[in-house]
Amino acid sequence: MKFDKESDVTIVLTSCKRFKLLKKTLESIDRFNTYPVREVIITEDSGDERVWEAIPQHWKDFTRVIINEPKLGQIKSIDLAYSFVNTPYIFHCEDDWNFYRINFIEESKRVLENNSKILQVWLRNFQNDVHKRYPFHYLGDKYSLDDFSYFILGSNDDTWKGFSFNPGLRRKKDYMIIQPYYRNIDSSITEANISKQYHQMGMSAAILENSAVEHMGWGHHIKTSEDFKLLKIKNKIKIRYSLYGFLLGIISFGIFEYFLNWIN
Repeated sequence: MKFDKESDVTIVLTSCKRFKLLKKTLESIDRFNTYPVREVIITEDSGDERVWEAIPQHWKDFTRVIINEPKLGQIKSIDLAYSFVNTPYIFHCEDDWNFYRINFIEESKRVLENNSKILQVWLRNFQNDVHKRYPFHYLGDKYSLDDFSYFILGSNDDTWKGFSFNPGLRRKKDYMIIQPYYRNIDSSITEANISKQYHQMGMSAAILENSAVEHMGWGHHIKTSEDFKLLKIKNKIKIRYSLYGFLLGIISFGIFEYFLNWIN
């Protein structure tokens, strides 16, 4: 990865004592990110200085590490990290993602430049990942920009409208409109709260047709009581839409069977 003091992108990454995963994440960014970056800001919420060992050597002169003592939690850590960002764009990331192709920042930036109502650009695979885990999401209108395409990421859920702390490019000015992200409420509902707020402003997420990242942290997350609350909320949503699909299938089959009986 290349660094440039004139770059308009800062990478912000949240971490919490998962140094093996963090090292793999940074190595994959180093290998596949082809867009010059001004600075990397890493927030380590465990208070553990060993976070430095996971950072590639040639990054260290361009990396700011914020070691939280005491622990701040994810949302406050993000607000703190964003306060140091001096570029128009933030590539937000977490410590458990594997990148596997080039040009993901270049393409994401073109999407944001092309449409001021796009809040952020998702990089996950829709069919094999997003749709399976979050069935309320769907692909909306498709747009092509010369050599790549993207979709508006739609949602059938009243709350989860596309905002996410998953890897993706976003504008700092959009953060400044509603900052801080921390609202003195459980972090289990903060992400949904922010998502709904941006949606009310007429903003939505986009997702690249050609995905660029996969999650590798399943089963490795350090669980807190707030994490379990968030998981419970997301599971309820998944169950709701799975039931909708099941009931729709029964109704469709009944109509089809009735039609066959009628024509016979």
